[in-house]
Amino acid sequence: MPGSTSLLLGCLLAAFTWAGARADGERFGSAGRKVSVQTVESWPENSVDFLTEFVVGSKPLVFKGAARNSPAFSLWTDEYMLGFEESEYFEVTVENGKKENRTRAAVGMSLQQFIEQYRSGDLYLVNSVPDFLRKDVLLPPPLQCLELNGILLETIMWFSSGGTKSVVHYDAVDNINCVFSGSKEVVFIDPVKYADKIDIDHPEGNYCGVDVDSVNYTRYPGFQDVEYHHAFIEAGDCFFIPYKWVHQVRSYDRNIAVNIWWSHHATVKQDLTKCENTVSRDLADREKMLDQFQFNGLDSLSGEIDLIREVVTDLVKYRGITNKEGFYNVFGREHAEILSCQDGVRKIFSKLFDYVDENGDGVTDAAELSALPTEKWKNVQSVFNEFEEYLKEQDIQMMDDLTDDDMYVDDEAFESAPNVRELFLEDETFEGAPDVRDEL
Repeated sequence: MPGSTSLLLGCLLAAFTWAGARADGERFGSAGRKVSVQTVESWPENSVDFLTEFVVGSKPLVFKGAARNSPAFSLWTDEYMLGFEESEYFEVTVENGKKENRTRAAVGMSLQQFIEQYRSGDLYLVNSVPDFLRKDVLLPPPLQCLELNGILLETIMWFSSGGTKSVVHYDAVDNINCVFSGSKEVVFIDPVKYADKIDIDHPEGNYCGVDVDSVNYTRYPGFQDVEYHHAFIEAGDCFFIPYKWVHQVRSYDRNIAVNIWWSHHATVKQDLTKCENTVSRDLADREKMLDQFQFNGLDSLSGEIDLIREVVTDLVKYRGITNKEGFYNVFGREHAEILSCQDGVRKIFSKLFDYVDENGDGVTDAAELSALPTEKWKNVQSVFNEFEEYLKEQDIQMMDDLTDDDMYVDDEAFESAPNVRELFLEDETFEGAPDVRDEL
């Protein structure tokens, strides 16, 4: 029968597929059930439907062709970006290594320097969208609703020559990512349905240490038994990553994308019915570009009690972090060791733990946390704020303690040791000393 083969193939592709016991060594997303992420054409006509069904309802979605509505889709060539005088001195953050490694320090360079190097280097730009380029990107229409003013957090540019591979991770925000050049492959896992299967073994950074190119199912057995939602994103498409959905992203070819992060908990609290008629696709509508909106920064999340409650509860419930030492290890140890202030950080997290250990028995659990009154969670929030301020003070103190001898490097010896030079340049200690970095 004509067309029967394609019909059968379509049915097979649409169906769930099961995998049995897997051998180690295959790439992430190969096991378990596979299902395609739902797709719509461009932006939805009714923003309320998207916000309620997908944002509040927590489901990923692909918007085919939606990124074509931004001038960036046709404008953002290397030559266009280099045409801005600001590209010569606007500093961007660049990751060394297209396969993400969160223990590796990032480096800073000008946008011009990055563009001159990225096609031949193992480099990946991850930085806030430069101010002079924000006028080229349309804020996704569902986020243009006045009711959502004040909850936009950050807009990030992702730029490489392709071949990047993210770690398996989740974001504690909602996220729309628009691809202007190249393509991406995204794999999602539902964090609620498979909470007992997902091993986020780096809770301090919301990521898993699994090798995305060669999964060790002996170490991470749960990844054999989850449902994987797959999406292939082409240039001109956008996609929605729901709050806390675990995902892994690969990019291909010259690749430029921009994502918008916004607060999930604040969205849920809004009267979303007021967003009924907020759709703008007019490229001439300058009022709808990114430069016309305020982004409050991820630091503003520290004021969200609901988020703090959820993060702490998840650590206790799913990671078994139930005592003072565990809280210190997750939240404070890395910072404390870098800044040599272990005693001070331990004292801070001892105070924090006392607030969540209501009965004072030295351990806490999910039931105890769920019974904590809001006032106690406000106390926890204040301790996290205290921790941030303490780290800033310790960082300043470390810089003040550096002597001239500490800062002196013999020029001849320095030039003969390029690896040492790179270490100096990568060291975050020098972020607060631009003159020193320039000299290096």
